[in-house]
Amino acid sequence: MNHSRRALFARVPPRLQASHPRPRVPTAIWSPAAGPVRNKEGTSASSSSGRTTSPFAATPSASSTAKRWFAAVSAVPQPSSDISWADIGFGLNHKEKTKMIVVTAKLSDNGWEKSKIEVKPYGPLSLEPSATIINYGQGLFEGVKAYRTVNDRIVVFRPEKNSDRLASGARALSMPPVPTELFLEAVAASVTENAALVPPLGKGSLYLRPILFGSGPGLGVSPSTEYHFLIYVSPVGEYFSGPAATQGARMKIERDHSRAAHNGNGGTKAAGNYAPCFKYQKQAKEEGYTDIIYMDNCNGQTAEEVACANLFVVTKDKICTPPLGRILPGVTRMTIMQLIREMKDQLNGRELVEGDVTMKHFAEAEEVFCSGTAAVISPICHVGESVEGSKHQYNYKPMGPVTTLLRETLTGIQAERLPDAHNWLRNPFDLDAFRRVDASGRNPSLPERTDDKDILSLLAQQKAQEKQAAAADQRAEDKKPAAVKKEPVSASS
Repeated sequence: MNHSRRALFARVPPRLQASHPRPRVPTAIWSPAAGPVRNKEGTSASSSSGRTTSPFAATPSASSTAKRWFAAVSAVPQPSSDISWADIGFGLNHKEKTKMIVVTAKLSDNGWEKSKIEVKPYGPLSLEPSATIINYGQGLFEGVKAYRTVNDRIVVFRPEKNSDRLASGARALSMPPVPTELFLEAVAASVTENAALVPPLGKGSLYLRPILFGSGPGLGVSPSTEYHFLIYVSPVGEYFSGPAATQGARMKIERDHSRAAHNGNGGTKAAGNYAPCFKYQKQAKEEGYTDIIYMDNCNGQTAEEVACANLFVVTKDKICTPPLGRILPGVTRMTIMQLIREMKDQLNGRELVEGDVTMKHFAEAEEVFCSGTAAVISPICHVGESVEGSKHQYNYKPMGPVTTLLRETLTGIQAERLPDAHNWLRNPFDLDAFRRVDASGRNPSLPERTDDKDILSLLAQQKAQEKQAAAADQRAEDKKPAAVKKEPVSASS
């Protein structure tokens, strides 16, 4: 990208504010010269009290008014009462209830600086047949989650890291990176507009799918001149279902197909990286496996990642994970690696090793797990090959002590049961703080560090409280007449 094009996408002015959830949301269109936000009917989107009812501020001083605006939000909306939260799995759930954020940028119109932004119900997009995303796969996606916490808040986990990864992938695919501020504002709006679809604590999360793709027309093999950045959402449960959720996943060693090539784009969350996996995932599932572990494309001797997540192998004295390059730089992976370094004593002195993972590692492993925004930390109970007579068949305890400790620590932080010592959680209802980043990409207002030795005691307290709560729930259930007692939910639901 030349200097003039870089300037077009250098910075987007602040312009987003959150609002109360409302039964009807007009499509909002913004540009610096447009004046007040207008809805589809062309009338002002401001209420009689003067407050803007759109999450996008039309004034150039949005950052100065955001704090005052958010102070007016009295409470975080409760989960929707007309959804059976115990029944949701990982999928596109209740899309008819959701709203999406759509941003359109044209190179000829100062790019992201004069982008058109819309909040609209989930639905089809209008694209030309010659769009580069359709013809040449010029597109990326991300995965972000919002959670309810024990403090009756809704928080988003490390969204600035997803912004960094999307920007890196955009540069790899010759697309203008979405400015961090715009990305974070769109994430905040996606959560606040869909807050009632964030599941109750312990019942799941709101999954956000940011997408960046070339939407402009063109026949030649070249980058687009127009781009769409959008976020749609879905309330989700656990990624793995059925036996894989309760007993651990069964992973097939895949040698016939490579997910990524040396010096290729395996480290980019490009849309085109995933469709070639479908055939081999289907074959693996027909053979009784949950998913695939891909091996390197040079000699097929080193493991890279699961088709849907990063990989960790726990031995007697090490916790090993494949190096970056051909694998996706997962945000959850990055977080787990930091926790391992900080919790070395609690992990019996195990060292973190970022390096090649071979079949010898699987043979010596005590535990194996995978990680990702969707998968969180999911145990693997079996790694093997479907080749007849293969000696590579390894079984593991589904939730070993290392996997359990790391999962409980991560989910404890996300639910605010444990202290968020690194300020990984962001509150989408406080836009000023949500979008604030320093030179290192972190929110600069870090709290005091909690002694890592307290983690085990805090987890013990958490388990005791959960046990007491479960006992209280059971006593209350036992007192109900038989006709109104809840039926147990099967593991496959």
